[in-house]
Amino acid sequence: MEKVKPCTAQYDRTVYSSFRTRDILTRGFDEIQILLRYLYMNEDHAIIFDNGLCKLEIKMTPSMDLTARNLNFPDFPATHRPIELPELLGIIEQLEETPAVEYPDSFANRWEEVKTICASTMVQNYIKK
Repeated sequence: MEKVKPCTAQYDRTVYSSFRTRDILTRGFDEIQILLRYLYMNEDHAIIFDNGLCKLEIKMTPSMDLTARNLNFPDFPATHRPIELPELLGIIEQLEETPAVEYPDSFANRWEEVKTICASTMVQNYIKK
């Protein structure tokens, strides 16, 4: 009998595109909130992910629109584009497998880095009155 390898992905992509699941309810929305907060905190905050065709840099504008810039064509301006919730979950999965960018010696992956930066900024904002 062949041993089945455990799935390393947090979310089953074939499921979350058409069904409601417990992992999305209990973790998925919290993680989407962290990602959106990170992008909102600073105009310079960006994430890079591979959509299968190219690498895209995602940022948030001051008016809270998400923009994507195709890194294959760096001279072209970023464009506003809707990003669906399942796509955000897929981006988070990729960030879990991507090396840290801002503090490469301090974090195991980009997602841990994003979560920590977001958490420390949120603490500072809760303390300020």
